[in-house]
Amino acid sequence: MKEMRRQNVSLSYCQLYVYDSNTALNFRMKQNDCCIRELMELLQTIISQQNPYALAFKNMAQVEDEEIRQAALEGRPTSVVKMSLLEGRDRRRYNLPSHDEVAIVFVVDDRAPPPSREVVIHPRGQALKKISSMSANLDPMIYPIFFPRGDTGWHDQLEHNSDRATRVRNHVTLSQ
Repeated sequence: MKEMRRQNVSLSYCQLYVYDSNTALNFRMKQNDCCIRELMELLQTIISQQNPYALAFKNMAQVEDEEIRQAALEGRPTSVVKMSLLEGRDRRRYNLPSHDEVAIVFVVDDRAPPPSREVVIHPRGQALKKISSMSANLDPMIYPIFFPRGDTGWHDQLEHNSDRATRVRNHVTLSQ
């Protein structure tokens, strides 16, 4: 994580970063100076206090802090905490960000999430878990502003609203 602190990468709207709450708020305000800070703080508070995913998962800063504390208790050197990038892919989609609290990075040219979303989460008190891109839990984890209370997102059995459904088209596809 220390190597990320030294990076000086300009962030853009096509990227999704999961920071510790204060760093994320400051970044959002810097990128959106016309927004009302108190409103951003309120949204952040609602999500952090009511969203089951925000309550259940650690961010990278928490993982690093826990490792530092545990190493001190055990009298051993601190293990390196880092974000691993998948090799063999377009490196432009996985640029290193400039902050050490990052848990997820999406970088794309068309402002849409990458078609293949491989997400690994770190539940509090548990080991790392991989989340399927077909999981109804994935959208609320990635887009908490749209799902502030953690309601389920898209899944393969999600039905069209009755006034939009047809005899053939009655389920919402992933691309919709």
